[in-house]
Amino acid sequence: MPSHPNGHPGRAALGAFLRSRRQSLTPEDLGLDLTQPREGPGLFREEVAHRAGISVAYLARFEQGTATQASVAALNGLGRALMLDAHERDELFRLAETPPATRRREPPPEHVSIGTAQLLTAMADVPAIVLGTRDDVLAWNRLGHRLIASHLPFESPLDLDTRPNRVKMGFLDPRLRETYRDWKVEAQRAVTQLQQLATHRSDDLALMRLVGDLVVASDEFAAYWADPQPAAPTRGIRELYHPEVGDLDLRFEILTLEGSEQRLLTHSADPGSVSEERLRDLAALIPA
Repeated sequence: MPSHPNGHPGRAALGAFLRSRRQSLTPEDLGLDLTQPREGPGLFREEVAHRAGISVAYLARFEQGTATQASVAALNGLGRALMLDAHERDELFRLAETPPATRRREPPPEHVSIGTAQLLTAMADVPAIVLGTRDDVLAWNRLGHRLIASHLPFESPLDLDTRPNRVKMGFLDPRLRETYRDWKVEAQRAVTQLQQLATHRSDDLALMRLVGDLVVASDEFAAYWADPQPAAPTRGIRELYHPEVGDLDLRFEILTLEGSEQRLLTHSADPGSVSEERLRDLAALIPA
């Protein structure tokens, strides 16, 4: 293949495609602030990068044809940010030389097994929540619900239309956010877990939609998403505040359920601690 003056010809074509699409959009298309002066047509590179959930430097490398690889997650983010239709998305992936088999997959709805549901009921004294692959709340026991989201109906995880998502609630639900005394720590943990998931489920449409919704709805989430961090812990101390009993310092454990990607999240208090007493007080408030 003959050499290309700017390096790999496919990457140069990808860069030209992205620049052209960015310049064809207007701020009005995305509902952006029009007060900032603009010297030319189209969107600022920063605006596209923010909505795609990638760094400005990464987008610049794409547009300049110097990016050595394009992840499916990044391409899906760019597709959303640039408002590409199905044909344009296919062209984006073709130029990025991404295998078609890894592009998109609509996962089936997740549900807990009968055994897991019975386990939750048996763990009445332990706040417990079953999280799905993308941090959807699939089920919780009464104390887990009372601890984390008593303002939501207990049955909400059963309905796919109302099923809570732990990350989405943290960034968009002020009531849940106030539960965490150190929100920055929790925010980083939540985003890091999604980033880990995206590395091996980059074809997951539901995951891409979740990330896309959060990037658009929360500038804070977008900033965390653009700054990858080391692996999220599966155990540790969580500092909580509950309006009915006050501060709680609880140990959390995240256990992967065998045969699935579902996880059991539990909280417990050290024996003899004030938090143990307050957790018992909280349990006593649950209607019989």
